[in-house]
Amino acid sequence: MIFFQIDWCNPGYLYVDDLIDKCVPCGIGFYRTNNDMKCIQCPNGQTTYTDTATSAAACQGIV
Repeated sequence: MIFFQIDWCNPGYLYVDDLIDKCVPCGIGFYRTNNDMKCIQCPNGQTTYTDTATSAAACQGIV
């Protein structure tokens, strides 16, 4: 029998542990959409101001 891991974490969160089924925030400077399997880092000179950003639009210039 073959099992497939389903990424059930909400956007902005990443699945990190098969044993305890835990989702953690991507972190400041990263985002994750519903279509991404991992958190994506904002381009150089940009960051997010939340640790659960859900799109590249959340990447803003660093002030």
